[in-house]
Amino acid sequence: MSDILDQIAGIKVLLQEQAEDCAQQMKYEQERREIADKRRAETDAIEAAVRENLERIARTREEILSADAGHGGQPAERELNFGRTKPCFDLRGNCSRRFIGSYQRGSRQSDGSDTGIR
Repeated sequence: MSDILDQIAGIKVLLQEQAEDCAQQMKYEQERREIADKRRAETDAIEAAVRENLERIARTREEILSADAGHGGQPAERELNFGRTKPCFDLRGNCSRRFIGSYQRGSRQSDGSDTGIR
């Protein structure tokens, strides 16, 4: 009789451990779902903002092109492209000047020579 009671007590302990493991796993699954839902909501918001910006850019482009349609579209297209690329050229120019300036300062400090780049 004692053996049966010991076996029942052992089974009870195993069932309690399994119930705790199951509860812990359910908790982790719920947390994982909440994180996935949050990421999905953030991604949807970013996609909506990007879509809105692209639509605005397309509308602006169409407005510029239609306003200049009487001139064959060339001046507006050129102005549109220049407006889009000018900040890139400005940024590259500034970066190049900073790089060359830092190179000049570094070479003058290291060996005292002048590179002649200005």
